Amino acid sequence: AALRSLALSMARHRGDTLIHTVTTYERGFDRRRLPPRIEGFVDLAFLFWLTPMNRGILRQDFDEAALLYRTLRNLGPKRGVEIGRYSGGSTVLIAAALQSPEALLTSIDSAPVADDVLRNVLTHLDLFERVELVKGHSGQVEWPEESVLDFVFIDGDHTYEGARRDHLQWGSRVRPGGLIIHHDMGRARPHATSRSDLYNLRAMILEHQSDDLELIAEAGSLCVFCRRGQSWTTF
Repeated sequence: AALRSLALSMARHRGDTLIHTVTTYERGFDRRRLPPRIEGFVDLAFLFWLTPMNRGILRQDFDEAALLYRTLRNLGPKRGVEIGRYSGGSTVLIAAALQSPEALLTSIDSAPVADDVLRNVLTHLDLFERVELVKGHSGQVEWPEESVLDFVFIDGDHTYEGARRDHLQWGSRVRPGGLIIHHDMGRARPHATSRSDLYNLRAMILEHQSDDLELIAEAGSLCVFCRRGQSWTTF
C-alpha cells in the first residue's frame, strides 16, 4: 500500500502500471534496445531503468534525453527553437548539446517556472550566451520570415490542436535536412509518457506529410522527424 501511494504521488500514470514497473526488473538484455554501436555514454541508455519515476528537473526519461542530446550533437545546429521549457531542464540539455560557437537556442514558454534560477544555472554552466529566453505564446511570438531553423523541439501545448499548430507553424521554418522533434508523442516502449492527442497527431503527420517528413528515430515518447525538402503540407 505504501509503495502504491508513493508511485501515485510521483507520476501521472495508472497505479497498476507503476506498481508493475517498480516491482519488476530486467533479467536479461533486450536486443531491440541495443544501439548499433557505442560512441558515447548516451548510447548506454539501454542499461538503465527507463521510467518516469527516474525524472528530475528534466521531465524526460533517460533514453529520451539521450536521443535528444545525441541527435542535436550530431546535427551541429546553429539555430534552434524550443517550445515549452517549464523549469528549464530541457533548455540546459539542448544548450549543452549545441557545438557551434555561433549556436543560439530560442526557448519559448507562456508560463515558465523560475526563469531567474534558470538564468543563473545557464550562467554558471557557461551556456547563457547560447540561449534566448522568451516569455510568450508560441503562436504569437514574432519571428523574421528570413530566419531559417536547423531544428525545433516541441514540448508545449499538449492538446491536439495546440501541438498541431506548433508543428505546422514552427516546422515550416525548419530547413531541408533539419529536424522537428516532439516529446510525449511516441510509444516506442512500455511506460512511455505518450499523450493520446499527440499520438493521434503523430498518425496524422505520418499520413499527410510522408512526402515532407521522415520519422528517423524514436525513444520512449520522443519522436524525431527530418524534413525531406522544401514542400510543406498542411492538414
